[in-house]
Amino acid sequence: MSLPTEDKNQQTSQVPEFMQEDAGVGYDDVDDQLTFEEWRIITPLSNMQGEVGNVYNYTTSEDLGAARKFIIFAKRKTFFLSDEENTALLCKSHDRKKGYIRAYQGADAFDKEAMEGLGVTVEEIEGAESILERECDTCPHHPVKGWSTDAETGDNIPPRCNVSHDYYILDFEDEVVDPSPKLIRIGETSRLKRDVASEFDNLISSKLRMSNVPLYGGVFEMTSQDMENSRGKNVTMPDFNFVGILAKGLDPKSDRFRAHKEAYNVAKTSAQEFNDREEELAQAAEKSAVADGPAEHEEVETEDGDFGEDSWDLED
Repeated sequence: MSLPTEDKNQQTSQVPEFMQEDAGVGYDDVDDQLTFEEWRIITPLSNMQGEVGNVYNYTTSEDLGAARKFIIFAKRKTFFLSDEENTALLCKSHDRKKGYIRAYQGADAFDKEAMEGLGVTVEEIEGAESILERECDTCPHHPVKGWSTDAETGDNIPPRCNVSHDYYILDFEDEVVDPSPKLIRIGETSRLKRDVASEFDNLISSKLRMSNVPLYGGVFEMTSQDMENSRGKNVTMPDFNFVGILAKGLDPKSDRFRAHKEAYNVAKTSAQEFNDREEELAQAAEKSAVADGPAEHEEVETEDGDFGEDSWDLED
């Protein structure tokens, strides 16, 4: 992905021309374990320090304020299965086809139901150095196919595995693009979060897709909203607004137009690189999780706390 600049106000196009033809040279043995800085909303019960309802960079522990503008360059839906306490990820699929079982966490992290569904044994987990792979299509925990019915009550029983809506973005606060990629993740761990993701997808489609604008051609704003959950409790959830289409209505000779055009080009390049390297990036993410170890596993957030159709991956 695009490397961050030392100064956010410095555009990537300012790399000296004599250097551009050698871009990418010399990195053969440089480990590429890319991780995306993640944006969240500060909630009353979270461990994030800052104003409740503000946008928060969870990776850098930075309060970004009440609202933050950004450009989306890719959207994906992934699968994830957590432990019974929702404190650790046991399995994650980046493409909804292949699941990476995080065996390095040890057999104690896996309850019996999870192991049986994933088709792994204690011996396999203890004998694995890092991760095991399984096909999602045959997993009984599948988010779509894994629903079952209680024989006594007739109630529908949801699968253990959940869907996550992952929005890959670039910061565009103050109309200056930061080429370092970020991530907004909304996991379908509750009805409210499903609604938030669905409404955001509808907003993207109505403002960009219906206008024949590429995904990376619009600007959005992340903020927060108070919603009531099924227990009648108010919870703080993400909210999104549409700001506008890049460079629309601006004087082509103005500095703002040039800044918007630069942002568009950076986002377009990020989208191209993401699509070209998607499988590689997924594997790098799993390697990074292994390197972090069991004590630093990816946290599972609970409610309380123009590249083709697939590049959108939006809910219809």
